Amino acid sequence: MQNLFAGSLDAGIGPFDLVARGGSGLLSRLPLLGLLALTAAFRTSSSTGRTLSALVPTALLFGTGLLAAWVATSVVLADSGTAHSVLARSFFLRADLFVFGMAVAVLMVNIEDGVVKLPRWGGRRRP
Repeated sequence: MQNLFAGSLDAGIGPFDLVARGGSGLLSRLPLLGLLALTAAFRTSSSTGRTLSALVPTALLFGTGLLAAWVATSVVLADSGTAHSVLARSFFLRADLFVFGMAVAVLMVNIEDGVVKLPRWGGRRRP
């Protein structure tokens, strides 16, 4: 028998299982953020506009992480039991951790396309 009482979070459907199920549902919607960036990129012709449109999903995930952190600390109190435990382990609270990798990916594409130039002291060039 499964339960969701605060005193038995380690039995039944634990918060990790709930987060894994909810997170996988959300992660399956991440390609929608990519489509949003692609749609924004088609509406611009400059490389700066394409870079900014590639950073739209990054900004949305960063905002999601900040909003979830505010909700976890201000709205849902730590002694409220299950709600705080599930939120503290959720994808929403950790969404801003994806931002850094996404921004570096955009930077790497800009470096490879020649939009961003690295200084000469940055290391040897590959042949």
